[in-house]
Amino acid sequence: MALGALHGELVGDFAREGVDGDLDALLAEAPRAVGVAARGEEALFRASAAMERGCPRVVVRRGAIRADWLEELAHRAATFGALLYEHDDASGYRRAAPRGRSRAQLGGPAAPFGAWLERRAASAAALPVDDPTLGVPGDLEELAFTAGHKPVLYLVKPADEAARLLARHPGAHAATRAEAVAIDPATGARRYGEGRDSTHVFLSASRADAERAAALWERGSSAHARELGALLGYPPCCVAAFEALAARGDNAALVWITERRTRALSASFAPPLNVVLRRVVPFTPCTFSCRLAVARAEGVLDALDAGVASSLLASLSRAVLYLDEARSIVLEGARARGDELAYERAALVRDDGSVEAGVARAKLGAWLPPGGLLRLVGRGVELDGEEVGALLPFG
Repeated sequence: MALGALHGELVGDFAREGVDGDLDALLAEAPRAVGVAARGEEALFRASAAMERGCPRVVVRRGAIRADWLEELAHRAATFGALLYEHDDASGYRRAAPRGRSRAQLGGPAAPFGAWLERRAASAAALPVDDPTLGVPGDLEELAFTAGHKPVLYLVKPADEAARLLARHPGAHAATRAEAVAIDPATGARRYGEGRDSTHVFLSASRADAERAAALWERGSSAHARELGALLGYPPCCVAAFEALAARGDNAALVWITERRTRALSASFAPPLNVVLRRVVPFTPCTFSCRLAVARAEGVLDALDAGVASSLLASLSRAVLYLDEARSIVLEGARARGDELAYERAALVRDDGSVEAGVARAKLGAWLPPGGLLRLVGRGVELDGEEVGALLPFG
């Protein structure tokens, strides 16, 4: 259901006016209050979006969402300086404020995919690995910076690669920080102070911007997400959606949350934002159809050779069964048939050399043969009687 304008006066100067319609149309009116007519997860994400976009008062129906989700919304209201209320006709309005420090973790499947794999034997035929698009640079973020789309470029590189990066931009001002980084293959979460010695590079045409971005990162990127996001050229709506989250370091959880939010807001899946197959933009979009994020991605595609850009966009226009960062599946020629999904070929998105990816290749071949048919269940598909993954219909 659409996010509608609040009907009836709440307190004092609470506005009666507003327009019914889709989320963007309503919030473009900058209402002083909105009421969420939806229930469940849709209500959670619509109410959160209203707060993120600056609405000062948000109302949800009493009993429309779970108690832990209401608590999570109350924390988000505090983050954005908004007031959250529950309402029903019998009891009227009641302010909802955080009761403690506990917050709901919204990302990820009910059970980690690794547990599903552990219970399966190896397949006779290994799952193939998807072919990369030829001619695409290793760092599209660097291409965006060179094309003038970003005030500051931030990349983490081994020392020798960092030196080559700096040499490619002799006219830019650089701020660097050395720190070891280890990355979890399944979640993409970074652990600082361990793993490979790395250099954090901040490049900008402005010395002040490069130094400011580096300083904010040192003081905690999550705590300074808004200012750092602006320096890195991220859309403010995407930064706010990221800022709303309790935990922000798990890249796999971010994909799951964005999928849930996209569906809750009745949005679509735009191929340029297929971050699973290739990150054309480095940030997590607020939805997989965010127009500002799509514009950033299209700017990067425009900076590529036309033939390479066309091939990359065709590659991104494929459905993905998302499991985690190391074990996700691209489904060639996917097409829905009622509650089933037919596909021509399944392939592991990439083999990063991790144990997780190797086990997935060895075991998933039997469950995802060429010319297969999958039953759609919940957000994902059924494999061996269990719901697995989240289906991202970018195709």
